Amino acid sequence: MVGARPFESEKKRGADRGIDGIVYFHDDPNMKKTKQIICSNVNIGMIDALKGVVERDNTEIGIFIILQKPTRPMVKEAVSAGFYQSPSGKNYPKIQIMTITDYR
Repeated sequence: MVGARPFESEKKRGADRGIDGIVYFHDDPNMKKTKQIICSNVNIGMIDALKGVVERDNTEIGIFIILQKPTRPMVKEAVSAGFYQSPSGKNYPKIQIMTITDYR
């Protein structure tokens, strides 16, 4: 289990803008800003869409949760999004692909 909170639009029910869940985190020693990771259960054709959501919403990280091992084109597209650098200087892939089995 990822531990993401289900995404509910602040407005009336409508388009979720590609967001299925959100994980909030703090990596700033002063804990001044809450940051978020967007989770999306997607298919192959939605990698570019999640990249767009992460960029548009100025989110640090987006996660793909898939049922099977990702294909090379999926991995290549995810890597093309670059990295999020935390205040500690550590880099994390901006778009991450995880399978259900990663959580067993």
